[in-house]
Amino acid sequence: MAIIVRLVISLAGLGIVAWVLQGIDLAETGKAVLRASLPYLGVGILLVGSSVFVRTLRWKYMLAPRKSIPMGALVGPLAIGFAIGNVTATGIGAIPRSLLITRNEGVPTSYVLGTVLLEFVLDAAVVVSVAAVASFLVALPPALALLPYFLTVFALVIYLVILAFRRRRSVLTQVLPLHLLAPLLARLPDEVRQGWEGFHEGASAFLNHRPTFLWVAFLTLWVWVVELLLFWVLMLAVGIEATWPQGGVVMAFTHVVIGIPSLPGFVGTLDAAALTSLKILGLDGARALSYTLVVHAYLIVPLTVAGGLLAWREGITMSWRQKAAR
Repeated sequence: MAIIVRLVISLAGLGIVAWVLQGIDLAETGKAVLRASLPYLGVGILLVGSSVFVRTLRWKYMLAPRKSIPMGALVGPLAIGFAIGNVTATGIGAIPRSLLITRNEGVPTSYVLGTVLLEFVLDAAVVVSVAAVASFLVALPPALALLPYFLTVFALVIYLVILAFRRRRSVLTQVLPLHLLAPLLARLPDEVRQGWEGFHEGASAFLNHRPTFLWVAFLTLWVWVVELLLFWVLMLAVGIEATWPQGGVVMAFTHVVIGIPSLPGFVGTLDAAALTSLKILGLDGARALSYTLVVHAYLIVPLTVAGGLLAWREGITMSWRQKAAR
């Protein structure tokens, strides 16, 4: 059933892509890709590397309450997790990423998995915030006039959830009696339950440590500043004269949509998100399609190739679930 749902979502995305592509000259698109500015493409590669560096540094701070781990020992598991996530088009890469840290550094898997899940929450908060700010700064169609306000409220809700974990006991355990909560958690799959326990433990461990919390917040913001710059620079590379708020809208909308499970490599969903957001901003045609192809390549290829090679070196195969169980 899950495969069918993902297939339907991807086919819907491809349908949107086909609709947006009506009237676009594919030959001109190919020429636009070949004419892309090499200096801007080079800056894009540097930004991809910067994103990996900042994400690794952030993870180091998140794991610090349990163990100080060198960044060199973290970049491999992080790349492998992203590669598996890209291939499966899900967030399942968080599990082997966590298992590798447990195996190599001895940190409990539940805690590591909790830090990765918390990364997702922090990233969601910043992405929605960037989308809200950028949508206030660009000219949206009248039908989307309320979108900036909706995004602002949504971002505030996520921040309130994060701040709630700065208490020693989570909101959920305060609202529900423990004797009712324990049976509920016991019924969850082991991975979900361990993820929740690690999420709670990891959140309490470093969110209540002010210097670490501030560093993680700053680095999370910096991750998405780099990502915004990447989307904007690649626009300039293919000759789209866009502003950075327009780049922010495309970046945020694209990352929100690719959070939906789809076909491997986010085929369909990523392209539909980028093309649709560009069309809303009045940026369409062959250059828009060439931009979408370039962005897709930059987001998927480098980390997937690097992570795949590192996974092969670590001996990770599709049987990692059975190995973890033993």
